[in-house]
Amino acid sequence: MAAYAAYRDELFVGRDVIELGAGMSGAAGIVVWLCCKPKSVLLTDGNVSSCRNISAILERNGFKKEDGIASRQLLWSDVHPDLIGRFDVAICADGVFFKDYRQNLLDCIWKVLRPGGRAFILAPERKGSLKEFIQLAKTKFTVKTPYEYAPKLSQRREDLKYESRFDEDEHYPNLIDMTKDDDEQKSYEENSSEEVTEEGENS
Repeated sequence: MAAYAAYRDELFVGRDVIELGAGMSGAAGIVVWLCCKPKSVLLTDGNVSSCRNISAILERNGFKKEDGIASRQLLWSDVHPDLIGRFDVAICADGVFFKDYRQNLLDCIWKVLRPGGRAFILAPERKGSLKEFIQLAKTKFTVKTPYEYAPKLSQRREDLKYESRFDEDEHYPNLIDMTKDDDEQKSYEENSSEEVTEEGENS
């Protein structure tokens, strides 16, 4: 994700960016901050230890919240109101494998993005898990899945294709480009209301 961000820096210029599932380093979000001239970057993870480590990295490298880059804990299932509709771009690497968290991730992305906002996710196929996520994502977003999205990475894939250590299903990061369309927002909100009503009637 860091390499893709540096390659496509124009996607982030002047925009408010959030990294979801930033892990122990927040590397992708930091690269966006250093190389892509965003308006702001927020690095998030659900794990407390990861958040503490990212905060330490930012502090030791002289990054300051008032400059526009910060970190905080974010559970995909519990988006704080101050984050709703706040971001133009969301990025996430390898966060779709576990089935139990896919819906929460999509709901989180929908909530934090402004209408017209975009999310970029990189993840390997992993035994069909990516395809399942994409089908789920299409119920909310306009989704694009370009196979060729970074020339150097594509070339590296071709170089490794015939090596036994390389398994494209497990190792090659596919790009999911999702847009929260303005005209889809009302539709999704209506569907969500219907689901809540049905759950209430069945309980």
